[in-house]
Amino acid sequence: MVAPFIAALQHAFAAAGLPQVPVVCEPRHVSWFAPPAEACLADNRVARVAADPAIVPAAALPGGWPGLTYWRWHGSPRIYRSRYDDGKLAELRDRFVSADALAPFWCIFDNTASGAATGDALRLLSLCQGPDLGSVGASRRR
Repeated sequence: MVAPFIAALQHAFAAAGLPQVPVVCEPRHVSWFAPPAEACLADNRVARVAADPAIVPAAALPGGWPGLTYWRWHGSPRIYRSRYDDGKLAELRDRFVSADALAPFWCIFDNTASGAATGDALRLLSLCQGPDLGSVGASRRR
């Protein structure tokens, strides 16, 4: 069911003369984490978001097409509102460090209802720079 939609989306971009752009899906149903759905996303160059909070354990890790890793953190335990503590941000940083060094990555904080997203992003950025890490992601810039 989703493959025809992805094909139509890719065709619409091509027909409009637009370059191929990364496509990311943030599924909200457990069926998206089954092997057939993962294969469909990967085959069609669609990355799957690693989300917090995760609806199933696999949702906490990026999936689908491995050419892009994408984290979207919504705030936890109060979705869209909670600020992340430094321990949780360090955990996210560690995931960046261990991720595929060749794949670009995105991280979006969506805990904007309380205004926590900008502060969390800036604190994560500072955790990603240091003598042990250099600048996480610097080698991925193109």
